[in-house]
Formats: sequence, C-alpha cells, structure tokens
Amino acid sequence: MGRFLYGRSGDPFRVGDRVLAHLEAAIGAKLGRGEPFLFTLRGRELPAGEGARSFWMHPGIALQFQYDDERPASLNRAWVELLILSASSNEGLRVMPEPAERRGRAADEVIEDM
Repeated sequence: MGRFLYGRSGDPFRVGDRVLAHLEAAIGAKLGRGEPFLFTLRGRELPAGEGARSFWMHPGIALQFQYDDERPASLNRAWVELLILSASSNEGLRVMPEPAERRGRAADEVIEDM
C-alpha cells in the first residue's frame, strides 16, 4: 500500500502500489505537458467516512508518490492511456479498473513514447 501526498503539508492517502504507479505515470504525463486537471479519489481509496476528495493538479503544486514495495510495478500501457484520457475529460482523473493489456506491446514500453 503506497501513499499519495498532495501539497507541502498534505495528508497522505493510501493507495495500492500498482494503482499508484499507474496514477503517477498518467499524472506525470499530463503535468509534464503543463496540462492542469482535476483528480478525484472516491470510496475505497479514502479513509472510512470520506465519500470523495478532489485535487486540482497543477505543475506548481508539490506531489509525492511513496511506495511500500521497493520493486517498481510493471505498467499496463492501456491502463495509463485510459487514465490520461480520463484526466482530459470534463470529469477529470478517476481511478478505474485495470483493462487487459493490448496485444503486441510490452508493459515496459509504457512511458517511452507518451
């Protein structure tokens, strides 16, 4: 279970390492292009009693992605692309189920040509 920290003194939000790695790739791609967007965590991604929490993601806001597992997760390109598309929508980035990997693409090719 990793942690997502937003802002300099933000409270950590616990997120599974695999989900967090894919969020980091998608968020990094969007912010690397200077594209701010809304990111919403809901339900099971939040502490008990919190329904939803939204963050305005902007290149000027400090972010941290902390992982419990020191081995990097292999990335599913299709999932990263789906998360980037979600971030570009009117609703913003949301955690969604991982889709099956596309045929003919290795998981380690995810970031190279984004």
